Amino acid sequence: MDTISNIQGMAPPRKLLSGHLRGTLNGSHTSVTDETYAECWSLDQTGNWQKYLQDDDGSGWDLNQSRTANTVNEITGISASTGPVWVTPAYSRAGNMTTMPQPADPTASFTATYDAWNRLVKLVDDTTTHTIASYQYDGAKRRVVEQTYTAGSLEELEETRHCYFTDPSKWQVIEERLDSSTDPEQQHIWGLRYIDDILLRDRDTTGNGTLNERLYGLQDANWNVTALVNDSGVAQERFAYSAYGQPVFLDASFVSQSNSASKWETLYAGYRWESSSGLFNVRNRVFHSTAGAWVQRDPLGVTAGVNLYSYCGLSPLNRIDANGLIWVLVGTHAATCTETKRYNDGYCEYNCECKGGTSLSKHGSNTYKRPCSPLGTIFAPHICNEWEWRPFSVPCLDPKIVFMTALMVMLLLGLLIAPVSGTTLFALGMIIIIAGSGHDHA
Repeated sequence: MDTISNIQGMAPPRKLLSGHLRGTLNGSHTSVTDETYAECWSLDQTGNWQKYLQDDDGSGWDLNQSRTANTVNEITGISASTGPVWVTPAYSRAGNMTTMPQPADPTASFTATYDAWNRLVKLVDDTTTHTIASYQYDGAKRRVVEQTYTAGSLEELEETRHCYFTDPSKWQVIEERLDSSTDPEQQHIWGLRYIDDILLRDRDTTGNGTLNERLYGLQDANWNVTALVNDSGVAQERFAYSAYGQPVFLDASFVSQSNSASKWETLYAGYRWESSSGLFNVRNRVFHSTAGAWVQRDPLGVTAGVNLYSYCGLSPLNRIDANGLIWVLVGTHAATCTETKRYNDGYCEYNCECKGGTSLSKHGSNTYKRPCSPLGTIFAPHICNEWEWRPFSVPCLDPKIVFMTALMVMLLLGLLIAPVSGTTLFALGMIIIIAGSGHDHA
């Protein structure tokens, strides 16, 4: 099972996904034969899907969908000239998707509830009006409790899953327990190459407190888990994905199955997938792979781009976003930027450093002026190997400095033209400059 994708450009130079095919790759690696699945997109200038085509079996387009979006890039309309009509999302005033198409059946909907910090806390199946999942968080915003409910006509709590994490800077699940048990139901071991580098998972399949199943996760360059193997290296399950991460579950012989036989949760890009909802929990936000968008606005605001719902800048094949905040190119690191100065115009000055051995020197100055981050003084808005932001030293001057410099030039000209009156104006101007220079910070 091979895939090939088409890329289109939009100014400024970007690589945006426009097509995705699945089948048997030809010898020149330029197309596929025996096509089994295809997707195609048309995008507007801010990256919203204007048209979406989907072929489920290689026989022709089974879905021809059109979408509209408002000025803040929320989806406002979904229609189809061919195929089923999906549910159109609705949003709260805070920008959270409160009505969403169900990933497994986009013609049906979930109603979502969020807390004051825009975290998803409850999902209701609008067809049955019953809760399917609810969530609780700790003070570091980590989802520590996941409650799922039995599907059907009765709303019954099926299980309460308690998640235990590494420190907040990594936010990795290392152990899971069920209900009131003190024994682990799962334990995860993570690698050092990447924050979502899953090495193995141990699981209790009998409920007797013994971790009797060990599976190793195999990941591709985008950190998608593509196969699971046992201690002998024999494949147990395989996974494929749509371009935006909708998982396809396969047995060891590539035969389709409805779900993961081993209840494996770490899938697309190393994200945690929930079988009850079909959504991905990506630390700071929730990702809807069927809609191809986040269900909450970016907590960084426009720091990461004008489209606050766009996933990886519409280029999911060569970018990844481990935190639901800022994407980076596959194989690179984000820069860590520390606020060093704050201005009255809502802008801040940041000093940025690249980790992982990538130097900023080839990109020019490492001091930048950008809109202040709502998350605090330390964040990661830069991409070390794809520097798109302007150096502070070139165009981003403090408006006060510009004003004072212009005033000084005018006063000096006045002094040259009319020495007597110019002297008085010069003295007055100097008082204004000295008074203003002491108030650089907001």
